[in-house]
Amino acid sequence: MGESGSGKSSIINLIADHNHASVSPDTQPCTSHFVSYGVSVEGRTYQLWDTPGLTAVTGLWFLRKFTQTTEPSLEFFLQERRHHGELDLFVLCMRGNRASAEMLRIYEVFCRINRHPTVPVVIAVTHLEKVKPAMDTWWQNNEKELAKRGMVFDGHACLTCLSPHRLRGASQQAIRRLISSEYQPQVLPALRGKSLDDPGKSCTI
Repeated sequence: MGESGSGKSSIINLIADHNHASVSPDTQPCTSHFVSYGVSVEGRTYQLWDTPGLTAVTGLWFLRKFTQTTEPSLEFFLQERRHHGELDLFVLCMRGNRASAEMLRIYEVFCRINRHPTVPVVIAVTHLEKVKPAMDTWWQNNEKELAKRGMVFDGHACLTCLSPHRLRGASQQAIRRLISSEYQPQVLPALRGKSLDDPGKSCTI
């Protein structure tokens, strides 16, 4: 989840190595409803949910209307996933700039209240292809500032989703590694005793 234009759909495509999700060339909303994609990473199948972008309630009337309907829908969506034991990992997406007040609000409203040892919250930072000497420099320069603002994460990935780009392969490895290392499946009573590590098992992020 994240602000509109933060690269959520592009990250889905990066993980899948396929253009599953529609993307916007600018920061305007392009995902208007919740869409799931089954993606295989290292022999395990993950269910990735692409969510509508959250936008500050300012500016053009259609963006205000979009946000006013999106946030209650997202709250209901998360409640449903929790109820069915399908809330396994939060991936908060943001563009590679300083955390905005809106990003802090999104973290407070949706991430902090859901984050606990069995549901990690990680951050994927996009648009970092121009950061020198390496994309991860962004995290080294901003981790403490995020923590001061109360935004604490269980893991991170610094990315570019541009295609073609010489750093795309490294970005794909970074986000896949983040998901596979931080993902912790929720075990429902009906599934106890069954392995969740079998190739092809569907899990939800």
